[in-house]
Amino acid sequence: MRKLLLSLVLILNFSLISCNSSQSERKKARTSYSEQYLAKLETVFLKIKNVELKTYLALNDQQQTHGLSSIKPEFFTNKDAMIFFNPTTAPRSFWMPDTHFNLDIFFVDENLIVKGIDRNAPHHPGLKEPPAIYRTGYYECRHVIELKHSDFSKSIKVGDQFSWKDAQDLPRIESQIRLQQ
Repeated sequence: MRKLLLSLVLILNFSLISCNSSQSERKKARTSYSEQYLAKLETVFLKIKNVELKTYLALNDQQQTHGLSSIKPEFFTNKDAMIFFNPTTAPRSFWMPDTHFNLDIFFVDENLIVKGIDRNAPHHPGLKEPPAIYRTGYYECRHVIELKHSDFSKSIKVGDQFSWKDAQDLPRIESQIRLQQ
């Protein structure tokens, strides 16, 4: 009887530990998607108004289509950015499916001069409409830079210029894009 009771206690303890462990693993997998996705992207640093921004590069169609969708706000700070890098200037518009925080979207030319801004673009968790998923206007630009809407991002104006922290970043990125084509 004691052996049976001891066996039942051990099985119960093992089951509880296993259950808690798998719940913890599921929670970790859910909450770390943002970190896992962002970690796969190459980063550079852009500067504007004497502030360095850790900038995630969206270089190919897949990265540009995904953008900041599914990224939780705690994994993207006010000093983070994403640049949608394009080899040509064209009219561009963005939309906000499955986003979890509002954005300021900067439409910039080949010299990273801000030509247009869409402020406080509202987030839209999920892909279903209604309500309608926000879409920006069209702006003639080369690249698009997204920052979390904040007091800092609100200080950036049309005519301001972003710059590469490392002058070698631009030729390296352009070379990568040519290799992908």
